[in-house]
Amino acid sequence: MINKLINRLDKSPLWILGVILEVIVLIPFDILGKRSAFVWHDQMDETILHYVFSAKHMFDGLKVYPEMMSGLSKTAFQPNAYLFVPLYRIFDPFVAFLLSYAVIFAFAFYGMYALVKKLTSSSIIALICAGLFAMLPFYPVYGGAVAGVPMAAYAIICLSNKEKKVLSYILLTLYVLTAHLILSGYAVLGLWALFLLYKLVKKSLNRYEVIGFVGTIILYIIMNLGLFIETLSPADSFTSHREEFINTATPFFDSLKEVFISGSMHAESFHEYIIIPVILMLILGFIWTLRGKFSDKAKALLKTGLITFLTIILISLLFAAWNSVPLTAFKNSRSGILRNFQLDRFYWLLPAMWYALLGICLAMWWANDKLILVRTVIIALMVLPTALLIKDNSLFYMAINQMNNGSDITGYITWEAYYSEDVMGDIDAAIGRDKTTYRVAHIGMNPTPALMHGFYTIDGYSNSYPLDYKHKIREVIADELSLSPASADYFDHWGSRCYLYNSQSGTSFMNGKKNEVTYSDLKYDYKLLKDMGCEYLFSCGEILDAPSEGLEFIGAFTSDTSYWKVWVYKIS
Repeated sequence: MINKLINRLDKSPLWILGVILEVIVLIPFDILGKRSAFVWHDQMDETILHYVFSAKHMFDGLKVYPEMMSGLSKTAFQPNAYLFVPLYRIFDPFVAFLLSYAVIFAFAFYGMYALVKKLTSSSIIALICAGLFAMLPFYPVYGGAVAGVPMAAYAIICLSNKEKKVLSYILLTLYVLTAHLILSGYAVLGLWALFLLYKLVKKSLNRYEVIGFVGTIILYIIMNLGLFIETLSPADSFTSHREEFINTATPFFDSLKEVFISGSMHAESFHEYIIIPVILMLILGFIWTLRGKFSDKAKALLKTGLITFLTIILISLLFAAWNSVPLTAFKNSRSGILRNFQLDRFYWLLPAMWYALLGICLAMWWANDKLILVRTVIIALMVLPTALLIKDNSLFYMAINQMNNGSDITGYITWEAYYSEDVMGDIDAAIGRDKTTYRVAHIGMNPTPALMHGFYTIDGYSNSYPLDYKHKIREVIADELSLSPASADYFDHWGSRCYLYNSQSGTSFMNGKKNEVTYSDLKYDYKLLKDMGCEYLFSCGEILDAPSEGLEFIGAFTSDTSYWKVWVYKIS
């Protein structure tokens, strides 16, 4: 009776539970509002500005956005998910950010559910894999670059089988609009091209998948036309600061171990507890196939599983090779795209691959065993460690922890504390001028809160800005860099964070009010700063000798909820 009940459940539309799961996940954020905490690195301190500025300038036709670093090309602010830009035009940035998370959560759950259900015909296994995958701590600013991969894979498989063609084209369009070409888009296209080549050799290629592939490429070109023009027509663009990048090498086997076992930055998958079970299931499946004990369905699943696992290994090897000493030395000896292209970003596909592979392996044995109840218990025990690991690292857990304990215990920086709208508003009122008529710079703190409030800055965090601007900022901080070799190395050989580094707080840019930083005898070129239009300094700490440096103290600003205490000085 229990076996019949489980079999009946396995054929039920369990996808409806995804709605319940998403509502549960979003409730704490709704309760906390701007007291919610998120990962700030590479998200709240940089990439969110791509959406804010793109939305602000959506209809004005500007090719240079004036707010940051004295004006940057709009291509420096390309959003990773164009679909989300209107959200930032219509709503407050926090609401837009949370809505974008809701969208990618839905993409992750339903994309993985559809993919695993398609591959395995099991609703229970699809629900398990979709639930695990959707709870991963995705970065909302990266859109569907990771979360949307299963959705794209499902569409590709449907087109290959000449099924659900209209739906597949819609899903691929959604993927393009939420997953930037240089994040995971080119990786999906690359693997898809190999798949089409295989089908061409097998003479099984159909026009629907060709239309989908070509259409995806065309849409990517349209959405990234400015980027292509800058890349293909250097004379019409600027020389990027990336020309001075020094790529850092990692020993081959260290990189291989890292990406295979733990994943990598921005694409965390927390899959380490499923690696051994998956490998054992594949090995046992191969043995059972040789002994003739596997059904045709289980054999087909084994073949798909082996191909997926081999692809994971190849992507891991590519990641390790691309970051190895020989290839890194080669990249550093080149210029342009050969120096800066991140071919290793195929690893952004790995989280989806691991959880799809888990579903394939579970279904392979589910389909081959009459003891469904026993197998269900074993599956539950097998995925429990991974479920607990994901739970402890999920955005949901982060929100619950923040709601129950607060930042004094969790150490999280909330949206409200990070952007400190009240503090920035007080500073704006104290200066009392039109923010478009002057520029500000920051000492020991991130400029993003000021930028979010509408201040115009000479500093900022950008993955591509003019090399000559980097050199100009270096002139401002040259004497300080001479006193801090580590800061000089960080700025000269990377430089995407174009900040006013110094010898006293080094390259630290997150000095909050609890750090109690002070400065004296800062050797900045204040005349050059003023020549660049910079009239005010926002400092994380008091400049003790401000009057002798020609700095007029405007005031110190903080609040109970703010992460920062900001000392504001006017350059005389």
